[in-house]
Amino acid sequence: MIEVERLLLAVALEDPANQRFVLLSDSCVPLYNFSYIYKYLMASPRSYVDSGSPW
Repeated sequence: MIEVERLLLAVALEDPANQRFVLLSDSCVPLYNFSYIYKYLMASPRSYVDSGSPW
């Protein structure tokens, strides 16, 4: 994670209205539209940390 991303995340964490965060690289291409992904993530109680990791 680069410094700018860390700073953006730090500011976002200060707002209690923010419940979920999605960090993507410039090489990531969403397979679904924003509305679908938002509803899916907000309805799920689980965390997806490193869910795309190949390890």
